[in-house]
Amino acid sequence: MGDTDLAPAVRTYRVAARIARNAITSSGLPLGTRGGMLVSHHFPVDGEYVIKPKLWRNTVDVVRGTETPHDLEISLDGAQLTLHALRRA
Repeated sequence: MGDTDLAPAVRTYRVAARIARNAITSSGLPLGTRGGMLVSHHFPVDGEYVIKPKLWRNTVDVVRGTETPHDLEISLDGAQLTLHALRRA
């Protein structure tokens, strides 16, 4: 399906700076979600795609918000693809 002659592309989505990272959100995200973002993306052809979340790190290379344990979930069409436990190293 789709145009298989398309060149590979990279797309970056960023959380708006004005949104508090620990705010309770309800804009289409699962119940109990704190922070996070919901992205609507069109995948032009059937295939395998790479999703690479990049989390904000402070000056000593610690992921912000890992003072307490959190989980990072990546879902597609409501189905969980991966779940990563974020813990301070």
